Amino acid sequence: MMDPSRVIEAVCAFHEIAYVDLTGPGKTPQICWPRHELIRLLNTKTTCSIMAIGRLVGGRDSSTVRASLNQVQRRVTEDLAYAEHFWRLERFVASYEIRPSAVTALTRARRLIGKGANDAPADAEACGIALLTAATILGSPELSDAEARRAALLALGQTAA
Repeated sequence: MMDPSRVIEAVCAFHEIAYVDLTGPGKTPQICWPRHELIRLLNTKTTCSIMAIGRLVGGRDSSTVRASLNQVQRRVTEDLAYAEHFWRLERFVASYEIRPSAVTALTRARRLIGKGANDAPADAEACGIALLTAATILGSPELSDAEARRAALLALGQTAA
């Protein structure tokens, strides 16, 4: 299984879209379909629960996550060109390497949350994922400092000032 932060960063890189846009309220096809694809990949390539996936993609509820999963599945089944696109995205995500600055931040975040502890409560996983996501965002050279801070706060479930 893959690290959720790696999947998120790879999808953002593939679509050349900022995490803050991907998880925001945007409903244009240029935003929605990459978001649906991210949800599908988080569901199939990570151990994240439906609820954790919803939190990672901007605090969406489980019914929204399930609807996204269904949309991608239906489109892959019905549209050969889209199926090819999604297959290319899956290969890209599988081979994606996180930038060194993000790896350093991820390592620190993992140490903070004690990743791998078997006795951690279920909420600790969601908290850990949020911390890892925030660390990845803050290490992103594509975002300005203000954008990175805002996106990291949103990933942590806090309102950006």
